[in-house]
Amino acid sequence: AAGDAVLREVAHRLAGSVRAGDTVGRLGGDEFVVLLPDLSGPGNAYAVAGKVLERLRVPIEVDGKPTMVTASVGVAVAPDDGMDYEALLARADASMYRAKESGRNTVRGTGAGSTP
Repeated sequence: AAGDAVLREVAHRLAGSVRAGDTVGRLGGDEFVVLLPDLSGPGNAYAVAGKVLERLRVPIEVDGKPTMVTASVGVAVAPDDGMDYEALLARADASMYRAKESGRNTVRGTGAGSTP
């Protein structure tokens, strides 16, 4: 249905925002995760997050009508936010909720320089 089409397009745009060795996955509902191994620094994670928001600002066509999609992006970077998947996901999730509280369609992280 229409919701599935939107989710597929969001996944496609996420995949188009990352490098070949990065991973995009759907956690469930409307939540996705992007894993960016071997970054040269936290700034690169925020650059990718900004690119994701930019790509999602373009309306998605659903049943012939443009549909706006927004995203609240939470960033967590190893080693500052943890070294294992569970810790990083928990920190990114907390940051995502801060992004939602900040008015949505934005990026938040946990440390200094945590906005792009």
